[in-house]
Amino acid sequence: NLDEILVDCTEQKIPRPEKKAKRNKHHSGKKKSFTIKTQIATTKQGLIVDINKPVPGRAHDYKVFKMSGLPKKIPKSTKSFLDSGYQGVQKDFPDLNSAIPHKRTRNGQPLSRSQKIQNTKQRRVRVAIEHTFSQLKKFQILSQIFRNSLQNYEAVFGFVANIINFRMLCRMSSA
Repeated sequence: NLDEILVDCTEQKIPRPEKKAKRNKHHSGKKKSFTIKTQIATTKQGLIVDINKPVPGRAHDYKVFKMSGLPKKIPKSTKSFLDSGYQGVQKDFPDLNSAIPHKRTRNGQPLSRSQKIQNTKQRRVRVAIEHTFSQLKKFQILSQIFRNSLQNYEAVFGFVANIINFRMLCRMSSA
């Protein structure tokens, strides 16, 4: 019974793996370090509804989205807001009611006024997932280098997400 869902990925640094193959998998070109990536889906109120299994930081956001099975879980009537890292969703999943920001063309052609207005409207909705990430990262175990065993990462992320959801539900019920 969701009318809008927001999807995005977050990265967290991990210690440099000793084995070269593992180093190559976890090296993030964006962060220039070794990371692990987790995708979450939230409501526009900030309630976390889905957490994907963590993947090595080298994986692209859209690849994580395709592997996660989330496109099958989202109802067709639900509008999903994604960031520009999910280019290709509308082509690969035509049934999915998705909104992705417009990007400038390769030859540098600027966006039209209507495209800029649409991007601004989407940013206003998508800010909720960024706020959820900031609430998750207030817990130091998710904001600093994750020095624990990587087998425990999914459980730790899930525990923190449950705490955030509990706090969000308490806030919603008292309002």
